[in-house]
Amino acid sequence: MRNNINVFQKESKDNRYISLRGYFYAVVIIGSVLIIAGVLSTKEIFIFSNLLEIHSSNRIALSNSSSNMHDFDTMFALLARVFSIIVLIWVYQAYKNITILAGHKSQWTPWWAVCSHFVPGLNLWLPWQVMREIVHKSASEPLNKKRVGIYVAIWWYGLILTVSYIQWAAFVMQKVSIYDSQWSELISSFRQMGYSTISYLLVILFILWFTWRITSMQEIKIKTLKNREIK
Repeated sequence: MRNNINVFQKESKDNRYISLRGYFYAVVIIGSVLIIAGVLSTKEIFIFSNLLEIHSSNRIALSNSSSNMHDFDTMFALLARVFSIIVLIWVYQAYKNITILAGHKSQWTPWWAVCSHFVPGLNLWLPWQVMREIVHKSASEPLNKKRVGIYVAIWWYGLILTVSYIQWAAFVMQKVSIYDSQWSELISSFRQMGYSTISYLLVILFILWFTWRITSMQEIKIKTLKNREIK
């Protein structure tokens, strides 16, 4: 064990534990702004759908609501991309740390742990495996495998489903607004977009909690290992 712990004192950054706290703060800041933008965007979507429902003849109100909805939607989409990048940076460092925390090489490289998110087909299961490995090797004591599996499934598959829901709702909304003049279908498409955004925000909240838990687990484990080395 002592030989494994001594890597803390090497100068090479590749072999040195780096706290996730700074990365986590970035995740929280961007995530919080994303949630605020998402709430505002959802609010404007429902306001606009309500105006359509009453067949509002107030063109100014419709124009203002449509403009606000577009602005918030653009901001929301941009923040969602930034948030994804920050989370992937966090995943990279978290996975890199577990090599030190576990005392042996991990199943994948940190770069592959991140790149697997973008490989079609492979991204349906490998990111789940990567995160599950991060959780188990970050813990100081053995964890319930079933519970960890559920948490990781909520994190990754919840994200996939909600993003797919948003894309589907956006497609339906565009198709209805262009090719269909029925008010009921147009209103329904806007509300589906609102509901899909809400579901996405709930997953973002879970991701914030999940990254905090893993960050805390790694800090506790590294202190435990350092204390053992001193003894």
